[in-house]
Amino acid sequence: MSTVADPVQLESFDEDSYCHDRLGFFARLRESRPVAPVRMPACGRAWIVTRYADVRTVLTGPRLARDVRRWPGGGRSRPGEATGACARMLHADPPEHTRLRRLVQKAFTPRRAALRPRAEEIAAGLLDEMAAARGGVTDLLGAYARPLPVAVLCELLAIPAADRAWIAVAVAACDDRAQHQRVERELVACFAELIAARRSEPGDDLVPALAADSGAAGGLTGSELLAPVFLLVMAGFDTTVNLIASGTLALLTHPGEMARLR
Repeated sequence: MSTVADPVQLESFDEDSYCHDRLGFFARLRESRPVAPVRMPACGRAWIVTRYADVRTVLTGPRLARDVRRWPGGGRSRPGEATGACARMLHADPPEHTRLRRLVQKAFTPRRAALRPRAEEIAAGLLDEMAAARGGVTDLLGAYARPLPVAVLCELLAIPAADRAWIAVAVAACDDRAQHQRVERELVACFAELIAARRSEPGDDLVPALAADSGAAGGLTGSELLAPVFLLVMAGFDTTVNLIASGTLALLTHPGEMARLR
């Protein structure tokens, strides 16, 4: 792996230069500090690895662990990662992660593609609302990027219509450090009720498919079943919002590519 650089230089980087030229920022980082320490807002000190070969080493190297209980201190310095709602899926190493991934993957069959027409309908409806808005200025995040993934994920999990507005607010609020723990507890309670309801009255949504093997030996346990539901909503929300926002910005700043797309 590449040589570790002076930690102080990166930890005091210029945030404005990063926000306005992220590709250039990472290009300079790959050249001068390919493996460097950073400070994450909610996690403290961490490491950023930017070269492809080094990233492969990090992801596949047996000396590096996702499970914080295997870290020096046994996870005491990062208890949220050791016990949080996503801990089972995000912070497991093989062979445990392999078992969980195999069980969860079974639920994502080609049948899930049947949701595509409904997802397209939701997207089209949001675009129609944006087009009908007066004033000529549209909040892309508020009007489209944020409501779209929440609506589609709620359809995938068959979350009752009465809970969907609250889910949208809660998922967005989870990024607020001051509210994160409270919101996570409330979302976990909501998803636990959802799982219990689907077990008593199974439907055609994703939850019964995930729960299908939960009673069998080696199947998902209660907490293991909660983790993929929670993770699906949280990760599905953030990645989609960021993709729409960053993709739109990239097109607006590269008019030639926008013309090709049109």
